[in-house]
Amino acid sequence: MGFYARRFVLLALLAGAVVFGGGFVGFVRSAKKFETVEFSRSDIDGAVVLTGGQDRIAEGVDVLASGRVKRLLISGVNPDVALSDLSRDIPKFREFAQCCIDLGYSAQNTIGNAEEARAWARQLNFQSLVIVTSSYHMPRALAEMQHALPGTEIIPHVVVRDGPRGDAVRLGVDDLRLYFTEYVKFLAAQARFLVSPAVPKSSNGASKAAFRETGVFVTQVFS
Repeated sequence: MGFYARRFVLLALLAGAVVFGGGFVGFVRSAKKFETVEFSRSDIDGAVVLTGGQDRIAEGVDVLASGRVKRLLISGVNPDVALSDLSRDIPKFREFAQCCIDLGYSAQNTIGNAEEARAWARQLNFQSLVIVTSSYHMPRALAEMQHALPGTEIIPHVVVRDGPRGDAVRLGVDDLRLYFTEYVKFLAAQARFLVSPAVPKSSNGASKAAFRETGVFVTQVFS
């Protein structure tokens, strides 16, 4: 490889690194901004919690208890987690389990969360959903939900770890590593969307049939 060719390759690599690094900074800023916003509407159909910590489930139950949504889906529940465990750890859970909380056991990742949410929303004919997850996970979660549920209004609601909503939190090394991993996954998701079109919205009857046949989503309540 000649001098000019090597120089071109080095400049291209440097430009790529700058673009990638700038994208990462923008990704972190965008994700952190979700922590400053709390939705105030009370006309939203449902909320979906993407499991990954008890704080997410507790936040989702609080959203349901506030009366701002009609129903709650907890997506990606570990089969080993008993309803009694959720009731013990989250006091409000038992109060609403009989009427308004559904559990999804199928999802193993964010793509699966979006598939569970799609089956659930179409079965109930929901047109608007609040997504409850952590700030670092929210950009990819929104992208997957919007890809799986085109035409459905998707509203972010981030779980705030420390202090009041909107307070600045310094990111440590572990936090940056977590955001970086999510950034790479977010880029991979965007690349996948380029070759995989969004799922068209089917009729309500068709979605119910698919729901029954695939078992994508399971409802359980206290007896």
